[in-house]
Amino acid sequence: MKYFLLFLVIAGAYIYYERSRAWNDADLEGLVIEKNEDLCVMPELLEQYNITPTQCEEAFTANIDYCLAQTEQKFPGEEFESKAEILEAFNQTLNCIVVNMERVE
Repeated sequence: MKYFLLFLVIAGAYIYYERSRAWNDADLEGLVIEKNEDLCVMPELLEQYNITPTQCEEAFTANIDYCLAQTEQKFPGEEFESKAEILEAFNQTLNCIVVNMERVE
């Protein structure tokens, strides 16, 4: 029972930390990079742009810095004000990357 209570305290502290911590540009970049694998296996995307998963990954990598810079212009500063704001920045960055898939040869 003592260990169970200790586990609950630790879990509660972790949840509180995750909810209260500020999201920053590094978190956004990490989220976007993690999505690379999910994005480049979507059959709809690959068919729409007539590209292979390898081409998708190359385009993703080639455009990530540009798209993160574009997002930074809309969300200046090191930290995001809310989780909703980082999600909006995440969506904007992924949208930029997908739009730039058209330029893949």
